Amino acid sequence: SEELNERDYGCYTGMNKWEIKEKVGEEEFKNIRRGWCCAIPGGETLEQVYSRSTPYFKNTVLPQLAMG
Repeated sequence: SEELNERDYGCYTGMNKWEIKEKVGEEEFKNIRRGWCCAIPGGETLEQVYSRSTPYFKNTVLPQLAMG
């Protein structure tokens, strides 16, 4: 399901984390990686990832687990 896709890193897609860190600096890198509301140009915040994946987990995964 697309609700479970990994985070969209927008303009940083295809770059490894060390390339991103070198490009944006230590502080911005920490914000991108761990900031709940840090917007990535063309990408998603962690809050957006949570908002799209949690309902799928609650409505699809948990009921299946409960059924064994």
